[in-house]
Amino acid sequence: MTIDTNSLGTVTGPQAESIADQTPDGTRLAISGQFTFTSNAWGRTSTDISLTGTDHWVAGTTCDYQAKIKTSDRYWLEYIETSGQTLYVPYAFISPWRTIGTDSNDIVPVYNVTTDGGNTGGDPDSNELGKVTGQAGADLSGQTADGTRVAMDGTFTFDENAAGRNETLMAGTKNGDKFGSGDQVVYVAKVKADNHYWLEYQHYGQGTFYVPYATINPFRYYGEDSNAGDPVYSKGSTGGNTGTTESGRTPGEISQNYSLSGAAPVSSLNGYEFPMSGWVVMKNGAQERTTPDFAGGTKGTKHYAGTTKLSYVAKTNGVDDHKRIWVKLTNGNYLPIAQLEFLNYIKRNNDSAISMTLKNAAGKEYVQDQNTEQVYEMVWPYTKTVHGVTKGGDGFGNIVTGWEYNETPVQEPVSETFTPSTDEQAQLQALHDQVELGKHSDDVIIAYITDTHFDSYATPASARVLHSMQLMSWYAKTYPVDLVVHGGDVNDGVKDKNLSRIDVEQAVDAIKTSHRPYIILQGNHDDNSGYVRDMAGYQENQLLTNSEAWNLRNSPVLKRATGTDNPNNAVFGTYDIPNSKITVVVLDGFDQPDVAPTGSDGGMHWKSFRHGYNRYSPKQVSWLKGTLNTMPRDRKVLFINHIALNGVPIGVENSGWNILGADNNDKYKSGLFEYNAGVDKSDVSNSREIYDTITTFQSQTGNVIGYVSGHTHADNNAYSGGVQFITQTAGIADRGGDRGTDKSIPSSSLYGIDNNAWTILRISKQAGTVDQFRFGWQNSQSFKSHWNF
Repeated sequence: MTIDTNSLGTVTGPQAESIADQTPDGTRLAISGQFTFTSNAWGRTSTDISLTGTDHWVAGTTCDYQAKIKTSDRYWLEYIETSGQTLYVPYAFISPWRTIGTDSNDIVPVYNVTTDGGNTGGDPDSNELGKVTGQAGADLSGQTADGTRVAMDGTFTFDENAAGRNETLMAGTKNGDKFGSGDQVVYVAKVKADNHYWLEYQHYGQGTFYVPYATINPFRYYGEDSNAGDPVYSKGSTGGNTGTTESGRTPGEISQNYSLSGAAPVSSLNGYEFPMSGWVVMKNGAQERTTPDFAGGTKGTKHYAGTTKLSYVAKTNGVDDHKRIWVKLTNGNYLPIAQLEFLNYIKRNNDSAISMTLKNAAGKEYVQDQNTEQVYEMVWPYTKTVHGVTKGGDGFGNIVTGWEYNETPVQEPVSETFTPSTDEQAQLQALHDQVELGKHSDDVIIAYITDTHFDSYATPASARVLHSMQLMSWYAKTYPVDLVVHGGDVNDGVKDKNLSRIDVEQAVDAIKTSHRPYIILQGNHDDNSGYVRDMAGYQENQLLTNSEAWNLRNSPVLKRATGTDNPNNAVFGTYDIPNSKITVVVLDGFDQPDVAPTGSDGGMHWKSFRHGYNRYSPKQVSWLKGTLNTMPRDRKVLFINHIALNGVPIGVENSGWNILGADNNDKYKSGLFEYNAGVDKSDVSNSREIYDTITTFQSQTGNVIGYVSGHTHADNNAYSGGVQFITQTAGIADRGGDRGTDKSIPSSSLYGIDNNAWTILRISKQAGTVDQFRFGWQNSQSFKSHWNF
């Protein structure tokens, strides 16, 4: 082949697929035009995709460009930003050719190439897309990814019935278009998806729709095509630019059937009795009643102000006006201890009992309560003044945002027939389009969400996050996804055992509707020990144990350590992605007994519970070392854990975590469990041993893809010990640690796309790359969209 040096700017993107590698990277073509984005993109200060974007282009906006540039796998637009700075934004992938918008000038910055046979730039090669038909093409279709699209015009005449749909999914929503024998459709493209070939067409200016024109297996055309050619690659090529697949893998080829629990939340917590133990000391007189209401029931003993501790076994807001907190005493009677409207006047005591005093706005004290928190602090609408914390005097609680202040939690059921709204489907399709751009033949696709803190009753956002989980599962079911991961803190863990079980079951049902292999990690909120520790007086029978939690969250594909290798029933193990050379290693940073005795007396204390601090058992450390020592050297390893590791520097430019606005490193460290040596130095030491084990494995093999975690509710990234470390923001919208410190400023919305925050990871072993695509909100400064391994 010979480069025609006079031919720069004479070929289009599709024509350049097979010859672009003959053009040097960095080649610049001075050419002007307008590009309208159909997917979001980021402008950067250079054509380095690893740089953080500084100029956000959203779908529907138009860029006036002055040049185009080629890099190794992308084409870029060069433009002048409003400040006068020259910036660059990627607009297309080279091979397979994929663009994220429409271009007024479709020439690309590539030289034409000639051979003895002449110009090859526009000639089809033996592996071109859309050049095979019939059974021969169907036999090759397994090597072409679902969602593959070829732009080609034509007219199709049906000889049997067919129906138009909003997406390329046989179970998808029908748009009302019906085609019978003899009817014709004018199409603009063809798509392979869901065991069918589809025609893409426009409907009277109302949008883009799809109708199937053939079944792949068993193969059958539904009529006659004026422009023959199906959306598959010939000779088994998937269109990738780096060779053949490993064992011919197709992302999303593993489908699973799951049974849903059918769990549904309690319709109302009015009158609900929260089981717990504790005592109260009366600061003001109150009288027992046989039922928790003033209008009914028989009066009993009157208790006057004093020092006598009255033991109770439950709390409720009564059966009358539901405006008070009642304790249920050991004799079965009820005693009123506070008015709910004055929850923001709680006084935290620092005495040996670690108690609280409930009083009213005038300062009149009612009772002293042994427990440090009231369960109603996490029940809407009282969450607005949780713990008495306000934001600038506006009355918002520390987990309540301004945009949800006037909303109500909506308990949306989980359903196999869940269908996103039209706007949501458009956004999901745009996400899929981004993922498809530049796919490699061996790509592994993982859908990832973390820190959903699902709670049916706490805030509107804590209930709404179940919808976000169903959106992710719908995406995973509709498009090629190999694995669905929940990074831990599925539920918030601040309700009794019964309510916590129901919430966990609903959340797991939402994951199961993906019908993909899934793994759910252990977080520090998942076992509801926060409720037992802070609200229920250490009442162990209200604790959702690790064994019980595993039965609810059971990840069938995880090869979990068992028996003596896992004495605490923790969630750590491995999963080999089928038909790939990628292994997922799952770690559990809260690996301890359900209640770990602490202190010299060997009893239960505040630090005894999983809710509070990072722990690894010696068995898990030993298991990890053994697993990595025996890992085949041709496999790449992705580590996932709920929490990050001790050992990654903090605040060190280019090699450590960003400080994220903390006043200094020590202040930030004190909030990170993995660095809080004041709790238990041995736990921090074990976390460091995990870090050392992984980084040593990397130095010996170079086989670490990266380490992905959550917990901090913040997008962040750090490169340390030769490993890329990532933290992801929270799936729940009102507790994203990096969504702004002033929660009264709307940075999200209850029903908008930015209420979501989940990620698609695209991993290629042969290219040595990871690309991350976020659905919903992201921290543009700290979210890492690409790295090499």
